[in-house]
Amino acid sequence: MKVIHKISPVLILAGYFYVLYEGYFLCQFGGVRYHGQKMAVGAAVMAVGFLFWLITRKKAKEQQAGKKQYLWIAELVAAGAATIICGAAVIRTAIPYNGALSWKIYEWRRINDESSSKDNSDTNKEENEPEIFSGTETETETKTSENIRNSDTWEFNAEDGDMYYFINDITGYRLNVVDAACGSRFYNFEKTKDGGTTWTEVNGDPFDQNMGVAEGLLFFTNDFGFAGLTYASEDFSMLYVTKDGGETFERLELPLDTVTELPSEAEELGFTIEDYDYHTMPQIVDGKMEIYLQTDAMEQQGIIFQSEDNGVTWEYAGCKE
Repeated sequence: MKVIHKISPVLILAGYFYVLYEGYFLCQFGGVRYHGQKMAVGAAVMAVGFLFWLITRKKAKEQQAGKKQYLWIAELVAAGAATIICGAAVIRTAIPYNGALSWKIYEWRRINDESSSKDNSDTNKEENEPEIFSGTETETETKTSENIRNSDTWEFNAEDGDMYYFINDITGYRLNVVDAACGSRFYNFEKTKDGGTTWTEVNGDPFDQNMGVAEGLLFFTNDFGFAGLTYASEDFSMLYVTKDGGETFERLELPLDTVTELPSEAEELGFTIEDYDYHTMPQIVDGKMEIYLQTDAMEQQGIIFQSEDNGVTWEYAGCKE
């Protein structure tokens, strides 16, 4: 009984250290199922050790009455030190680019932002919804700029990180997460013709080997659309455009050499044209397609680029303040 009593705190500490260790790796690299199972093993070891301690403590007190309890103090100090060290490491993983936890925080923020935007746009949802097409795909391929509407109705699945956009009840597209490392994700591009029951891969690498988090997915016709990729810091993003339904994507390059003026904040904060490298998803404003270049996702000021030929060419159109 005395031996079991001595072993019980060792089991508790060992289980606790293991839970902290796996918890850090979960925050750093993700993998709830894998690291969660290991954390459960550590918790089980702690529970066994605590159960042994409860069973043997009365007898041990009688045998060890009056003895020093310096070992308990040492164990508490060790547990406290481990908690501080692992806690600091976990906090570091929440800093942008430093771990899977930073991307999860980014996703939570984006879900809240999208929920707020959706609530604000419910009143004019009918005006902004894409047209429901009941014919074949070829009937939508010849849509002109008169049919293009402003839409931001992509959907984000927080559980698996996939992003969806449906042109109608039947035809839809998605950026599907196929791999992840240190919080960044690698996507393929898939299409459904039966409302999402089955999906077929159209492009195995839409972002040309770049990893990050999908920022948006938007199609104006069955063939013409945009996909955005950003990082946890939200101070940089890239837009990729497709004109063949996702079979090929090209990174959008805007004519920065035509910019003649920067937003008023640039002079105050020392920004240059290179700092404006966050691309918003395109939208239709007064019949023209617009993209804003900003210093980050939350910035209000930015550089305006417009297209009057459905994204074939882009022109500098001033600044938004």
